[in-house]
Amino acid sequence: MFTMKVNPLVLLPGTLFWVAVVAAVVTREPVVIGLAVLLGLGTFAGFAIVAVTKGNADRATKKRVWAEGSPATARILASRTNGSLNNDPYVELDLEVGGRTVALRQLISQIQLSKVQQGLEIDVKVDVLDPDVVVVDEALTPRGYS
Repeated sequence: MFTMKVNPLVLLPGTLFWVAVVAAVVTREPVVIGLAVLLGLGTFAGFAIVAVTKGNADRATKKRVWAEGSPATARILASRTNGSLNNDPYVELDLEVGGRTVALRQLISQIQLSKVQQGLEIDVKVDVLDPDVVVVDEALTPRGYS
């Protein structure tokens, strides 16, 4: 099952922002309103930086594993769509690879969606350093890993 980890340090600025917004509404003080605006802008900038940094790290890992990983075949145990980007769905996959069960979320080309259904097998590459890191065949993705 795909779960999202929440870093408490990311949660704190958002909580402080909402506390400042409530205080600004209640007091109507310009200083408190200004503080709420600054906290909001800082929180937005922080979230954007974290998202971009994580996205770049994920792309770099997928590119490295696709180039250097060990080829394998994975059997799809479960397949669920969860969101989309430019009409290409994000698919949460539970895969069986070499006797291990691995869960991942991958953007899959809409044209290739029929190839990632439960019970089918797909080509993957497994990270030689961490067998829990699996990358699906780049032909299934809309842009590949290059």
